[in-house]
Amino acid sequence: HAGTGRWPEALLSQRELEGAKLKAALAVMPVTHETADEASEAVARFIVGISLLIAGDACGKFLQSSVFAGFDTRSVETVRLAYLGPALVPHLPELASVYSRLHLRSLVGLGYVAPALRRGGCLGRAQGRQRPRIGFLSGLFGDSAVGNMARGIITPLPQQALEVILVVLGTLRKKGQGGSQVIDALVTRADKVEELSFWPSASPGNPEELRRARSAISNLELDVLVFLEVGLDVRSFVLAHSRLAPVQLATYGHASTTGVPTIDFFVTHEAFEPSDSSSPSSRYSERLVILPGLPYFLPSTPAEE
Repeated sequence: HAGTGRWPEALLSQRELEGAKLKAALAVMPVTHETADEASEAVARFIVGISLLIAGDACGKFLQSSVFAGFDTRSVETVRLAYLGPALVPHLPELASVYSRLHLRSLVGLGYVAPALRRGGCLGRAQGRQRPRIGFLSGLFGDSAVGNMARGIITPLPQQALEVILVVLGTLRKKGQGGSQVIDALVTRADKVEELSFWPSASPGNPEELRRARSAISNLELDVLVFLEVGLDVRSFVLAHSRLAPVQLATYGHASTTGVPTIDFFVTHEAFEPSDSSSPSSRYSERLVILPGLPYFLPSTPAEE
């Protein structure tokens, strides 16, 4: 009978099904909230969802999915939690850490260590290089908050002292005059640009994209890898769970703790930290590096004719 026949194959694989369950339990944070009560309710739903996933099912089994099935392409939930501030989410470092470790347990292949580092690879300068080699990673280079921040950080770095590599998630896109100016300035300062053009923003990372990205970054033999943001672009969150350089740090492209165990340091500024906080490090899962003052970058403008 036509109405009672079996499907020739399952609509979703087991990993796709479990990835959908993972996302359904955690994707509860709207972009905006009309009231503080609404925000508090969303945080409570998130905590319930993550608690149920940690507990597993009645038999103690845990979800097992893939990176590609376990994420969608919007920013990750901990980014949205950070927007609510410490008054509504005072326990953000703990939540972010649990969120990261849950995904490490649930998503096959999310955690990774580059082969050279598994063998106890050393810093580039110890290998004979004269300048430390620093990679700056983002998919948001251009005329954006992250791109302009990157311009202010990277362009003043002394070329004779530091080797700078831009690691681009996707491709560098010059959109409008502002985007062209930012990218031109970054490319002028960079010693090398590594574009991961095979990995589009629409993909959280299939196995081949992850393999190629990790291989490309590992082959750069970086001393330090700087994530200009973690989580605004899901690709940066995924890659942050890989050990691709001896030292890995995040900074204020998204000014909030990542919770990711393979991010060693978070670089911030005194002006970004609450003046009434006796222990700024309590707001971060990473080791905190606090620079003085407020970062400020004003590009040169053409002289008036």
